[in-house]
Amino acid sequence: MSKPSTIPAPFKGINARDSVNLLGKGEAVELVNWIPFPDKLTLRLGSTVHATGFSGAPKCLLPFNSPTTGSNLFAGNASGIFDVTSAGAIGASVATLTNGECSPVNFSTAALNYLYVLNGVDTPKLYNGTTWQSVTDVSAPIAITGVTTSELFAGMSFKTRLHFLRKEYAGFYYIPSGQAGGAATAFPLGQYLTKGGYIVAQNAWTIDGGSGQDDLYVLISSEGEVVIFGGTDPAAPSTWALKGVFQFARPMGKNCLLKQGGDLLILTESGIFPLSKSLLTSNAASISAITDKINRLITSATARLGSSWSWQLYSHLAGPFLIVNTPESYGLQFVVHSQTGAWCKFEGWVSNCFCSFQGTTYMCVGTTVMKAFSGYTDNGVSIYGKAITAFNYFSGSGAVLTSEALRCLFLAAGSFNYGVELLTGFETGVAIVDTQEGISGAAIWDAFDWDEVAWAGESSPTRNWITPPHNPDPEMALALIATSQGDLSWLSTDYLWSSGSALA
Repeated sequence: MSKPSTIPAPFKGINARDSVNLLGKGEAVELVNWIPFPDKLTLRLGSTVHATGFSGAPKCLLPFNSPTTGSNLFAGNASGIFDVTSAGAIGASVATLTNGECSPVNFSTAALNYLYVLNGVDTPKLYNGTTWQSVTDVSAPIAITGVTTSELFAGMSFKTRLHFLRKEYAGFYYIPSGQAGGAATAFPLGQYLTKGGYIVAQNAWTIDGGSGQDDLYVLISSEGEVVIFGGTDPAAPSTWALKGVFQFARPMGKNCLLKQGGDLLILTESGIFPLSKSLLTSNAASISAITDKINRLITSATARLGSSWSWQLYSHLAGPFLIVNTPESYGLQFVVHSQTGAWCKFEGWVSNCFCSFQGTTYMCVGTTVMKAFSGYTDNGVSIYGKAITAFNYFSGSGAVLTSEALRCLFLAAGSFNYGVELLTGFETGVAIVDTQEGISGAAIWDAFDWDEVAWAGESSPTRNWITPPHNPDPEMALALIATSQGDLSWLSTDYLWSSGSALA
């Protein structure tokens, strides 16, 4: 006699930590381009072309925001900086570069708003909302003395003062408060770095959740040592003090730090760690990674790809998602829902970097600047979602299961295709395609049953019974692949099944 069961879509996200036979309902073995929300999966949005005409791939996006002169978005490659505020073909470069791996710094004085662009190779470029200049020790109207400015690769504003990092230097530089230039003073940190190395990234950590006296200055070395200072003036011991030194795994690139809410996240070769947890224990090894359930995937990627510019932590606040960009040539991002902690993967975005400008997420893809989370295709290429659910024991008795039929509950606006296959015996090595070609036609997996449903207007539910073949077994998992031309969400799957005798 047939029995019904309803299994939720794997909205708890990927679990690559636990054994495949121990995963719970709502977890996934694989989840690509399906974003886990608290009660459903939603196929990610696409990307559309924003700026074209680059002779070489842009590696960085540089937002400038000024209440007086207006806002601009710039992109940098190995030949220069280009204004990409408006959509379409770019014009001539506004400044010359030889390396596009640049870091932006927005900074305000009493007179003007500025954008610094630094890469550790070229002389820093400075924009005041109207004109650009190169900054050296003798440049006008702004100059920086006391350091070879072309060696500065990163900067930030902290407590009204600019702090700079110099390549392969175990310390930082700072200039006078409220100024865009002036004499740079070195602050060496070698005495705190017991493992050697040099400083690769810096950021502010706001303990009180706002911007105030509790703000701390955080630096991380190439060997994973985190040095934290509090105060306002590095030249004044009465106001500047060491708060602690903590050890993590080595960071992945120069974009390894991200402010997220009231915390500071660190991307390392062993996963992503919240700095706040370091204050609660002296044992860094006991700090749980945010990436705990996918750490095996993260560590595999970091070992394979090494440290690179394209590693980046990015917060897509509208999601709300945290995106971990990797230097994969075919495009791979690890993505977590910021509220639920559920992980998935994005494929199809071969992005060098992500950036937020006026509420929109942009990314550099090839020789193009793209709008991310825009439209329902990647510039005309279909978006595919693929998933393998946890294995389920419907009878709970170890009896042999036979699936007589199943139906997936979708909410869809627009036409979509989907195919399913039932997996048994804890076998997850399904031949999942890694390209986006040919999905809307015949079945992609060997035994897929395909169904096409067309809806228009507002999202509508669809349920269609299908009978994919499978081998009777005590446990079953669902493999699903889908493409869509509109909003598509997967809520749950209904099964009709029967059981035979228990296995000997």
